[in-house]
Amino acid sequence: MVKKNIWDTLAWIAFGIVILYLLLKILGVIKSPVTLDIIALASGAYYVGRYAKKIDYTFSDIEDIKDDVRELNRKCPIFKEKGTKTK
Repeated sequence: MVKKNIWDTLAWIAFGIVILYLLLKILGVIKSPVTLDIIALASGAYYVGRYAKKIDYTFSDIEDIKDDVRELNRKCPIFKEKGTKTK
C-alpha cells in the first residue's frame, strides 16, 4: 500500500485547479479576473515545482546507490573477480 503525503495531495489538488480552470476558460464559462488567473498560475507552478523536486531527489538517491555498488566492487571478493557494470 502506498503511503500518501499531504504535499502530494496538495499537488494533485493544484493540478486539478489548473485543469478545471483551463477547461472552463476554453468553454468561455470563465471571464477571468486577474485573481483567478493568478490562482491558476500559482497552482500550476506549485505542481510543477513539487514534482521537479521529487525528480531531483530521485537522481540523488540513484547516485547514492551507485556509490554503494562501487564500494561493494572494491570490498567484496565476489565482485572483485567479475565486477559490476557501474562506472
